[in-house]
Amino acid sequence: MSNTEMLGKKLALLRVSKNISIRQLAEMSNCSKTTIVNIEQGNFAPRVDVLQQILDALDYKITFKPKSF
Repeated sequence: MSNTEMLGKKLALLRVSKNISIRQLAEMSNCSKTTIVNIEQGNFAPRVDVLQQILDALDYKITFKPKSF
């Protein structure tokens, strides 16, 4: 499974766990339903700004941890 597919599955699980429909998430994140569906199905990886809009709408924060050298 690719990273794009894993991201899509995780976003879909998060959305469903919060009982939010695709339509609702599209409205909340200011994205189209088609964009949400394509991301969740792993058809393409979102730009960082789009991913941030979706995560904000889902009230989910991610942090980046640098790798040790």
